[in-house]
Amino acid sequence: MRGWSWMLSGLLIWAAHFSALYAIASLDAQTSADDHTLWTSAALVATLLCLAGCGLVLARTGFGAAPALPDRLAALGSLGAAVAICWQALGALFG
Repeated sequence: MRGWSWMLSGLLIWAAHFSALYAIASLDAQTSADDHTLWTSAALVATLLCLAGCGLVLARTGFGAAPALPDRLAALGSLGAAVAICWQALGALFG
């Protein structure tokens, strides 16, 4: 199970980011318009934390000469998650 968690770590970070942005958008819709900058800041913080998590996964894979398959999958998932996190953040930050 530990191997699967490592290989899917980037995608799990992406799922956490999606859930956080969904919750932030829901709270933003329920509060007054004066609090919009607060929720935009919260979305920015969540985005930066998740991008840092993806960066940690990438750093931990080692970028060795011949990384093992789980490390390759973790790096690939983390790169894909970083792209998706940036894409989702555009709508939350500018929408």
